[in-house]
Amino acid sequence: MLQAGKVLAGTALEVMKNPKLLEKCKRELKEKFGDDVYQFSIPKEVVPASKQDL
Repeated sequence: MLQAGKVLAGTALEVMKNPKLLEKCKRELKEKFGDDVYQFSIPKEVVPASKQDL
C-alpha cells in the first residue's frame, strides 16, 4: 500500500508540474469516455452512519 501511495503521489506531482501532460490526459480521457457521466451506485437518500449511530 505504501508503494502504491508513492506511485500515485509521484504521478500527481508530475501532472501538476507539467501543464501539457495534464492537457494530454484530459484529451485522452475525453476520447475514451466522451460525454459519459459517472453514475453513483449508492442512492442519494443513503447517508453514512454518524458516530452516534455506531
